Amino acid sequence: MSAVFDSEIIRQKGWRQGAILEDVARIAPSDTSDALGILLSHDCDIVQQSLEKEPNVEILIAVPTPGLDGNYTRGKNARCYHFGFDGKSYEIRAVDRITVPRQFLIDSEPTPSQLPVDEVNGIVHWFAQRYERPAFPDNFNKRLSRKTRQVIERVLKESGHLVSGVYIACPSEELPDNEPYDITLHVVMAIKDYEDIEKAGQCEDMAQQILDAVSEQSQGIRIVNAEDMCISENDLSLHDLHTIKRFVSFDYLSF
Repeated sequence: MSAVFDSEIIRQKGWRQGAILEDVARIAPSDTSDALGILLSHDCDIVQQSLEKEPNVEILIAVPTPGLDGNYTRGKNARCYHFGFDGKSYEIRAVDRITVPRQFLIDSEPTPSQLPVDEVNGIVHWFAQRYERPAFPDNFNKRLSRKTRQVIERVLKESGHLVSGVYIACPSEELPDNEPYDITLHVVMAIKDYEDIEKAGQCEDMAQQILDAVSEQSQGIRIVNAEDMCISENDLSLHDLHTIKRFVSFDYLSF
């Protein structure tokens, strides 16, 4: 016989994906008293009546950090996520995920203040990408010099909060040494930021620095769309999302 869970209590308490746990110290280490516990599980799983089908929920721990690093905002890194909330900066590490029995939600309360929907969606999308992030050909990775990667990491650290991500369309096969990887590169901005002349100018400068680094320091890789690298999210089609790959998290490289 399946266990019946009183999901109405959970619903009445206001638990849903992205809800913040009021007393994170109950489940987190003692040195995380200023941390946030963010409910990661999907709404349907949170209120599922059967404990047999959904016995647990997952909670991410967000700890305070001195400031936002653009390399980690908006899901650019597969292992670390930075965001701002209530005037403070926070960091989530993918490994800091805690599984607790759903009964815990019956005995706990969410905070009155909640994350914006866009931020919740960003966190969920970031975590999902941990399992579906792209891989590039080994020969492409070898040609992408350490100096080029350092330039990209530096400009994203400084101005990465302005962009949703850096994406490329790159051949998926291993090319011989005498054949270049011709790629298109897009530095993508949120629509409202793209329409801001000053922010768009900063994005153009970021894209130019990446172009210069690739051209000068990564032999065998050519960016073929130098004139239109900085674009709005509105300029990306569903087809584009099937063909381009995110190009900013270098912890997948083995060298």
